[in-house]
Amino acid sequence: MTDRRGFTLVELMIVVCIIGILAGVAIPRVARAKSRAQAAEALGAMHAIQLGVTVFFDSAGGWPAEGSPGVMPPELAGYLPQRSTFSGSGWLLNWRQMSVAQGGVTRAVGALELTTVDPLICPAVSNLLGGPSDAVSVLCGPASGTVMQIIER
Repeated sequence: MTDRRGFTLVELMIVVCIIGILAGVAIPRVARAKSRAQAAEALGAMHAIQLGVTVFFDSAGGWPAEGSPGVMPPELAGYLPQRSTFSGSGWLLNWRQMSVAQGGVTRAVGALELTTVDPLICPAVSNLLGGPSDAVSVLCGPASGTVMQIIER
């Protein structure tokens, strides 16, 4: 019998198949973990902005002007932490003013609108916010989504 060095083709194919199976299991888990991290980042920005606009409302007596998606309204510059952002990887925030009719009375409320381009971020943000409610509207689609949170004073 001769001294054998190296691996046979069958052994190499078995190793490649095992690595392929492990990669097939790991890649979706990594994608979900990444989307949950992006959702947590977006939710942190939403909470910081919610606090900032609430303080602005209390000091100015009204809501800041509406902004463009991903752009902070200039009035909020002194009310938000320096690192506050209205955009991130896969998401944009938009500040809006809305009129809500309740009990025959119309009043102005603020709203933070989160728009996602990653289909995994929208459901993760919705779960972190506790799902749809009177103050949270959720519309998640196969390619994008929108989560709107009403801010009242």
